[in-house]
Amino acid sequence: MTKKEYYKYLQSPEWAAIRADIFFLTGGKCEKCGREGKQVHHKTYKNVGHEEPEDLILLCGRCHEIEHGLIKIKKTKKAIPKNQTSKKGKKRLRRKQRLLQVNKLQTKFDKKVSEKSKERIERRLKRMGLRD
Repeated sequence: MTKKEYYKYLQSPEWAAIRADIFFLTGGKCEKCGREGKQVHHKTYKNVGHEEPEDLILLCGRCHEIEHGLIKIKKTKKAIPKNQTSKKGKKRLRRKQRLLQVNKLQTKFDKKVSEKSKERIERRLKRMGLRD
C-alpha cells in the first residue's frame, strides 16, 4: 500500500468504524498513560485495511509521538519486579483480554450468520453511509 493509498484509507468510512470500535473498547483512554486517547496507532502495518483489534492501540498525542520516535524520553533506572504489576498494567491486560473476547465473538458471529443476513447487513451499512 502506497502512502497516498494509506492516507486515503484513513479517510474512509471503514477506518472510521474501526477507529470508533477501538475508542469504545478502550474507554477512550490512552493505553500507555491513561490520559484521554486521541489517536489510533497501528502496532504493525502488515494488516492495513484488514486490521484486528490486537493490531491497534489507542494513544494520546504525546504517547503517539513517542511510539514514532519523535520525542525522546529518559528511562528511569527503577525496575519493577516481574511478579508485581501496576494498576495500569492490570487494566491494560484486562483490556486486551476483552479485545480478544470481542474478536472471538465476532468470529463466532461471522460463522453463524448466513450469506443473506450478511448481504442485508451490508445493504444497511451502505444506506447509513458506512460502506461504499
